[in-house]
Amino acid sequence: MANIAASQDPSLPFPFPSLDAEVAPGTWKAVDVTVGAPAGKTKTILVDLEGKLEAGMRRLRLTEAFEIHWDRIALMEKKPNARTKITFLTPSEADLHFRGFSPPQNLPSDWPLTPDYDTVSPNSYWTITPGGWCTRYGDVSE
Repeated sequence: MANIAASQDPSLPFPFPSLDAEVAPGTWKAVDVTVGAPAGKTKTILVDLEGKLEAGMRRLRLTEAFEIHWDRIALMEKKPNARTKITFLTPSEADLHFRGFSPPQNLPSDWPLTPDYDTVSPNSYWTITPGGWCTRYGDVSE
């Protein structure tokens, strides 16, 4: 509900989690990053801290206004990978059409909801299916 309200009225204060770094014992400074909020069950948020922390900072604090249950917070280093190649493609056509609905796979409860793309039904597996102004079928090349 907060996401919908914020999307419809940008003047509303939206309390995304914020990240602070301890600059001295008991003194915290906001880190200039957007943390964002997880959308739905078992989501991952990546926050790039490169160039955002002062030398010697040893503690970080995550503050939020929502009740968010974090099961893991990890810091990782970026490692360049010589095998990584970025390729930009210009599609010759793009067509959006109705495919149907795939049920979620039967996975452990702490795994992300993952559709079983090998099974398709014309009917959704939930009671309300959004529609209308959000989707237009046909050519979407632009």
